[in-house]
Amino acid sequence: MNNLKIRYISFWSYIKFLIVSGACFGFGLGVICLILSIIFPDEVTGDIWYGKFSFTGLPAGLCTIVICPFIFAAMGALFGIIGYIPFKFLLKITKGLKLNIREEGGPK
Repeated sequence: MNNLKIRYISFWSYIKFLIVSGACFGFGLGVICLILSIIFPDEVTGDIWYGKFSFTGLPAGLCTIVICPFIFAAMGALFGIIGYIPFKFLLKITKGLKLNIREEGGPK
């Protein structure tokens, strides 16, 4: 593993990172909701679109696993727009952010 110190990140790179992170988090949450909706089919209810559709059990879990990544990706984009300037300020104060990374094509 290599150490990488980020001292600057462009706006679009920051937004892309948060969108992908949000989508991954949403997918993980959707998987958890799917498992819970299979285990407890009568307990997990998803009221989608202000009550026009109501699903329970497996259909609710499947809707969650599809919808959650999009919702959390949109939230990541929104948080990125709001948080870019404070993040740049934090990078300036701390003189960068140190990350451990593995480069593409590098040793595993």
